[in-house]
Amino acid sequence: IEVSETISVIAIDVSFSNITSLQGIENFANLVGLRCNNNQLTTLDLTYRPNFEFVDCSHNLLTDVHFPPIFDEGIVVSYNLIETLEVKSINGIGVFYILDCSNNPNLVTLFIKEANIETIQGPGTIMASTLANFPNLNYICATRSDFANIQIILNQNGNNNCLVNSTCSNFITFTDPNFKAKLLLSDETNEIVTDEGGNGFKLDTNNNSEIEYTEAINVIRMNVNQATINSLGGIEHFTNLTMLDCSYNQLST
Repeated sequence: IEVSETISVIAIDVSFSNITSLQGIENFANLVGLRCNNNQLTTLDLTYRPNFEFVDCSHNLLTDVHFPPIFDEGIVVSYNLIETLEVKSINGIGVFYILDCSNNPNLVTLFIKEANIETIQGPGTIMASTLANFPNLNYICATRSDFANIQIILNQNGNNNCLVNSTCSNFITFTDPNFKAKLLLSDETNEIVTDEGGNGFKLDTNNNSEIEYTEAINVIRMNVNQATINSLGGIEHFTNLTMLDCSYNQLST
């Protein structure tokens, strides 16, 4: 297949083909529709083409996906192993008529703030009920107008540890670097932070020198005494905290 021959192609259907890679698809410069469902793909990057209309990549082994900003008809990424999913339009232009990301049991973070989605679909239902299928989901970035509906669904399904905000950042902002530095020292050998079993643990689990909302929810008790701390700004995000020792510091409020 020559590059000159790909110009006339606007849609591809390679479903049920035992495909493990779509390398070469970037040469289809006018492609707007893709069906690659029911294959053995582990990664998918379509950012080379800014105006896709529809993609169905369901029933694969996808762990890493990247989509361009504009979709008209929608994205189907159900039945995969995706951990982080981000979909968005450009400046509100372009509407996702459907986003089906159901049955991704490894999904941890979902970024839909800039997606301009009309329907978020789960298994046979619409809107945020898709969240019922994600036992590991712990962060959603969405528009404020969607907060109430999303939170209701999360509560109905007992997902009390999923944070919803519009900042699209999972990092906690601390007003005092000494407070953050103390928390970053936590590990299994001390009790700076402990879990519900009373065990000390490393709060920065992914070693990125940041404390994330999804890490903070595991803290039940906190001991940050003698750390020259003058502000505990950021502690409000430790939503499961029940005990705090902040003695021998420089706190004024």
